[in-house]
Amino acid sequence: MGLRTRDIMINSEEFGMTFWFNDEGDLMYCPTFIDGEPDFDNAGYVEEWDDWSDVNVPSLIRIISKLVTHC
Repeated sequence: MGLRTRDIMINSEEFGMTFWFNDEGDLMYCPTFIDGEPDFDNAGYVEEWDDWSDVNVPSLIRIISKLVTHC
């Protein structure tokens, strides 16, 4: 799993996660510690999420848009 990446990362309080694109262009996520640091030990691919029923898709799209704009 290619973790590190471009410099742009977004911490989302709503999701409690940090989002970024890895070097291969995959949308990645990991939990965010209370101090705002990403927990890279628990990183994964958004595309592997199984249950989207509780995902606020418009919020996720806004995050992706911000990431794309800054890349």
